[in-house]
Amino acid sequence: MLLADFVLTLPKTWATAPIYAAGVTLPNKKTACGKSPLGRASRENLSPQCTANYIKENPETFQAVGVYSGTRSGGLVIFDVDRKLSEIKEKWGDDLAKAPCITSPRPDAAKFLFIVPKEDRLKVASMSHVAAGQQGWEVLWGAQGVLCGAYKEKGEYTFQGDVNAIPEAPEWLLERMREQYRKVNQTDTARKLRDTRYTNRSREEKIAIAESCLSVIEPRGAFSERFWWEIGAMLHSELPNQDGLKLWEQWSQKDAEYAEHWENGNNPCADRWDAGFTGGGLGFGSLIMEADSVDPDRTRFQRDGLTQLVDEIQAAPAKFKLDFLGPEELVARGLEIEETYDNPAFADQAKTILAQEGGRQREGAAAIDRLLDAHTTYERNRGCKPAAVGELDNTPFEYLIPGLLPKPWLLLIHADGGTGKSAMCQTLCKHISQGIPFNVHGANVPVAKAKCLWLNGDQSERVLRFQFEERGMTSNVDVMAEWDMQWYRQFCKIQEREKYALVVIDSLDGCNDSNPYEENRREYAHPLKRLARRNGKDFPACSIIVIHHNNRNGGFRGTSAIRAAVDETWNMVKLDNKQVAELGLTYNSRLVTVEKSRDNREDMRQVFTLKDDYTYAIGPVPEPKERSIKGPEGYKLAMLSEMRTNRKAWAAKDFEDHETLGGVHRKRVIKYALEKLEDQKLIERCGPPEGATFKGRKPNYWRAVGTDVPGKFSTRARGASVLSSVKSATPSAGTDLNDNADCQKPAIVKSPPASDLLTKPDLLTKPIVVKNPSPGTDKAFDTPNHTHRLLPSEADRVDSWDVWD
Repeated sequence: MLLADFVLTLPKTWATAPIYAAGVTLPNKKTACGKSPLGRASRENLSPQCTANYIKENPETFQAVGVYSGTRSGGLVIFDVDRKLSEIKEKWGDDLAKAPCITSPRPDAAKFLFIVPKEDRLKVASMSHVAAGQQGWEVLWGAQGVLCGAYKEKGEYTFQGDVNAIPEAPEWLLERMREQYRKVNQTDTARKLRDTRYTNRSREEKIAIAESCLSVIEPRGAFSERFWWEIGAMLHSELPNQDGLKLWEQWSQKDAEYAEHWENGNNPCADRWDAGFTGGGLGFGSLIMEADSVDPDRTRFQRDGLTQLVDEIQAAPAKFKLDFLGPEELVARGLEIEETYDNPAFADQAKTILAQEGGRQREGAAAIDRLLDAHTTYERNRGCKPAAVGELDNTPFEYLIPGLLPKPWLLLIHADGGTGKSAMCQTLCKHISQGIPFNVHGANVPVAKAKCLWLNGDQSERVLRFQFEERGMTSNVDVMAEWDMQWYRQFCKIQEREKYALVVIDSLDGCNDSNPYEENRREYAHPLKRLARRNGKDFPACSIIVIHHNNRNGGFRGTSAIRAAVDETWNMVKLDNKQVAELGLTYNSRLVTVEKSRDNREDMRQVFTLKDDYTYAIGPVPEPKERSIKGPEGYKLAMLSEMRTNRKAWAAKDFEDHETLGGVHRKRVIKYALEKLEDQKLIERCGPPEGATFKGRKPNYWRAVGTDVPGKFSTRARGASVLSSVKSATPSAGTDLNDNADCQKPAIVKSPPASDLLTKPDLLTKPIVVKNPSPGTDKAFDTPNHTHRLLPSEADRVDSWDVWD
C-alpha cells in the first residue's frame, strides 16, 4: 500500500503530520533528521486527507506520516518502547498484544497505540525515560509519533493492526500517567520561574561552580536524552554563550554510548544549543541540586575552594524571574509562522502568542514583525558587514513605459479628491496590460505587454469592475479587494508566484486599516520603506504606484517620512478654465509636477492628457522658447525633441556642433543626456549614417525610438493621405469679383460722376450710394482712409493651404 493511501485509512479526527525526509532542508535552513513534522501541523489539526495531499504533491520532501497524541487525536496515547522490548512484553504482553503496533529497523523497539478514557484525559501527562525510571519506555501524550513511512536512517516503519479498533489504555499505564500529572502540576509554578541569585556573579565564578558540579555528575548512557537536555538547560540559563556550550560538550563527550554521534565532525550539542532551551525552568540552582544528589556533603566545593562563594550566594534572598524564549528560537518560530499561515488573522494571533512567550506581550505581534525584519536585514547584509561600492548591485533598470516608469520603482501620486488619480493609474494599467504604445513627449514609444495587480482599499468591487470595463481592461489585470499594507509577507508570496510588472495600491490610507500608527507618525511610513528597500530582493522586481490623498488645504497629507520613503512623488493638479486657455491645453489634461525623484527629475512639470480611447499622452508644459531648457532634464528633453524632428543617426559630436544645443562646454551634459535617454529606452544605438568616414575610433550613434504623432492642428485626419488643395469651382458670395480684371468699375454700382459731386458741396454730406450694396461693391468714397494688405497672387493662395500641416 502506498503511503498516501495508508494515511487515508486513519481516523478523520486524528491530528496528523507529514514528516520531512532525512536530509531535506527545513524552512529554518536546518537539515531534517527524518522525524521532523511539518511546522503547520504543530499548531493546526491537519486531517488525514490534508496530510495525504502534502505527501502526494511533494513525495521527495515528505516520506512518512506522524500523529499527534493526546486530546487532539481523540485521546490517543503512544506507549513507546526503545529497548528491553522482550522484558516489557513478559510484563504487560497481554495488553500490548491487543494494540496496533509500529516497528522499525531498530531492534528490540516498538510503539503501541491505546485510547485514554474521556474522564481521564485532563488528569494524565506524558512520561519521559527519566520519569519512567529508565526502564526502556516512555509515554507520548500530546507529542508526535511516527506511524508509517521512511525510517530516519535506513528502512521503513511498519504498521500492524487496525487503526479503527484501538483498545482502551490499561490501568497500569493510566495510573502511571496520572501520577506523572500530579508531579508536574505540583512543580509547575517553580518550572516557569528561574532563580536569579547567580545572574549577577562574574563569568569566572559561574564557570567554576558549573565545572565543580559537572565533575561529580555522570552521564546516564543510552536513552538519557532528557537528562542530557536538562543539563544543557541548566548551563544555558547562566552561561548562554560559548562558555556554557563548551562545558556541555566536554561533559557530553564522557558518555561512551553516544560516541558515534561525535564522529565525522558532528556536534549534537551545538545544534541543540542554537535551538535554545525553554519550558524547563532549570538554572544553576537545579545544577547544584543534581550534584548534591551524588555529593550531599558538597565535598566538591571544599575541594575547589568554592564553599564560601556558594554559601554567600545561597544565603542571599531568592529572587525569581520568568523564563522566556531565547532569541534563536523566537526568530525560528516567527519565520515558521510566516511560512505556515496564509491567513493574516491566524498569523497575527500566532505571533501575539509567540510575543508573550518571548517576553514581548506589551507590543504583541508588532514586536515579532520588527524582530523578523531586523533578522532578515542582518542576514541580507551579511552580518552587517560593509561592502565596497563595486560590490553593490548594479543591475540596470528596466522601463515599463520608456522615459516614464522604471522597474523596480516606488512612485507616490497625490492630489485632491476628484482630480483623477485612480483614473490615470487605471489608464497606465491599460497601456501595460495590453501593450499599447504610450505618447511620451510627442512620440509613441513601445510598451511591452505585462501583468498588473490592483490592490484596492478605497472602492467597492462593483465600482471598480465598472471602471475597468469602461476602459476596456478585462484581461491581464488582477484585483485584490480590501488589501492591507501590513500583509507584507503575503504580498511577497503573491508576487513570487505571479510576478506582476505593475502593482497599484489604491490608496495609502485605504490600505492601512491595521497600521497601529496614525499617519502623522514616522512609523506610519514603515510599510512603504519595506517596499522601496526590498523591491527585487524579498520579491520579484516590479513598479509600484501608491495613490495618496491631499489634505483639506490641498497640501501633502501625513508625515514627511512618507515622501522620504518612496523613490518619486508626483503632485497632480486639475487646471481651471483660465489655466487651460493660457497653456493651450484641453479640458481633460492634468498638470503633474515631480516633487521628489531619485532619477534626477525634481521640479519637472508634465501634462497628462486623456484621449478618447482611454489612453494617455504625456508632454512638457508649454513655455516660451527662451525658458524651455532648464537644467540637465530640460536639456535632455531638448535633445530628444531634436532627434525626433531630424530622424537620423546622431553622435555626441553632432550635438556639440549643433547651432542651438551645441558647444564645447556642453560635452558633459550631452554625454549624460544620451546615457539617460538610452537607459530610459527613449533612444537606441544604431549604425553610422551611410557614407560616413572616420578618423580613428568610430563613435557611437543613436536614434530616437517610437513613431511621430501628428500635431494638434492638421488639414488631414490621422492616417489619411496628403492630397493637393483643390479650389472650389463655385466661389462664395462676395469673393467671385476678386478675379475681375476690371474690378474698379463694377457695373452694378450706381454712383454719379465725380465732377457733378464736386460742383455740389451740399451733396457731400450725404454720399449717394446704394444702401444695400450688391456683392463686390467697392467701399464708399468717404470710408476712413487706411492701408490694406495686398492680395496674394494665385500661386501664393494655393501654397497657403499647407501652413497648418
